[in-house]
Amino acid sequence: MEKVMGNRKTGSPAVCDTTKPMEWIHDKDGKQSNGDDDNTDEESAENSHSSNNEEYDSQNDNMSVLCSPPSKSSSSRKRRRVDIKYKELAEELEVLKDDLYIKQERKFIHRKFENMMKAVAELIKVQNWSDEKVQEQTDDVYNKTYGS
Repeated sequence: MEKVMGNRKTGSPAVCDTTKPMEWIHDKDGKQSNGDDDNTDEESAENSHSSNNEEYDSQNDNMSVLCSPPSKSSSSRKRRRVDIKYKELAEELEVLKDDLYIKQERKFIHRKFENMMKAVAELIKVQNWSDEKVQEQTDDVYNKTYGS
């Protein structure tokens, strides 16, 4: 390990940067080795080289998984669109409910006014009220009904 990192003193091994791959040192005959001075046969050197590459590739895969943002699946986008559409429809439904309530309330008040005017008309026939009395009663019914 000293040959790979050089003969520098780095303190404890935990301080060393382990996220970078090991440097490959070329032998005299041009083949790569991982810095170990093992005088083994060619086959074990190739196995060592391929296992180190696989380890490095798996580390890269792990790092890419950790560093890349999660991809949004089409189902989560659809679910989000449905949620937004649901909220919009719920708000629209509330507005429509309020409008319907106001409309029904106005109809009720108008019917109430019509019924009270019918009652005033019957009283006019029965009691022979003067025009002033009829106008006074009509205004009174209107003010009670519409609150003006």
